[in-house]
This record gives sequence, structure tokens and C-alpha cells, in this order.
Amino acid sequence: MWLAGLLLMPWMAGCSPYMEATRPSPVDLTVFHNGDTQDSVETRLGAPAHQMTNADAEKCDSYLLYTNAVGAWGRTPIIILEVAADVFTVCLAEVLMTPTEMLTKNDKYPVTFCFKDDKLASVTKSDIPAPAQ
Repeated sequence: MWLAGLLLMPWMAGCSPYMEATRPSPVDLTVFHNGDTQDSVETRLGAPAHQMTNADAEKCDSYLLYTNAVGAWGRTPIIILEVAADVFTVCLAEVLMTPTEMLTKNDKYPVTFCFKDDKLASVTKSDIPAPAQ
């Protein structure tokens, strides 16, 4: 049994640092301004999850976006600490860190972009994460 554990250690050594490094970066909603075209929003975000028309006759695009997440600079110290923990514990730290990475994954939040005459009129972000899919 301990031999199987020793054989798995090199494989496990990079799991949590890799998981942290590949977390999606947050979308910065402050780069979108009233007057931006719908095409420019779609160029940055891709196709919306769905489209609708609101009561003010505005065309609204709905997205599920990572908006509350740690950016690349915030993830770097975490990755360094995880690699150091792997080295100093001979990969035993992975027993705790990998499940922690799985449990702390980023949530997507609903964000609605509404357009009047093909120009951005409003951006609304929900404070409640979207249900996991």
C-alpha cells in the first residue's frame, strides 16, 4: 500500500499548483462603458448565454462571468507556497491542498448588458452566484 502511495506522489505533486494556475481570471466590468457597441462587448466576452428585450425596449444580453476571482498576481504567491509545501512535505501537502482547491473554485455570476440603439446603456451584475452546472 505504501508503495502505491510513493508511486502516486510525483503525479500528485503538481495538482494543486496547476489547479490554482489554471483558475479563470475575473472579468473586469469597469472596462465596459455606456456607449460601447454591442459588437465590442461580444468581441470581449463572446456570445451571450441568452438574449431578451426588457420593459424599456432595450435589447439585453445575459452572461455568466467570473467577476469575483483572484487575478494572476494574486494567484502567484499561492502557487509559490503550494510548490514549496510540496517540496518540504515530499508531496504530502497535496492531501490537503488538492481538495481545498476543488472546494474553493470560482463562481460565475449573472451579468446583464442592456443596449439602446446598439449602444451600451447599462450593466447589471447579480451578487448571487449562478447555480453550478
